[in-house]
Amino acid sequence: MLARLGMADRDDDWDRIYKLRSALFHGVRRLSQSEIISLGSEAPTLSRQIVRRYLEDQVGELPQ
Repeated sequence: MLARLGMADRDDDWDRIYKLRSALFHGVRRLSQSEIISLGSEAPTLSRQIVRRYLEDQVGELPQ
């Protein structure tokens, strides 16, 4: 999906965030407090960017 939206350059970010979230959720790895804070900031930021790009792809440019 990222490639289709012209966001292939964010694949590495997506993979890293997903792996950290999955490890935390499944208890495979214990994250430091700074890693959790970073994940808590990066995940919604990337998600917003993806959703915004998808919506713009569907309906055109959105207001800021």
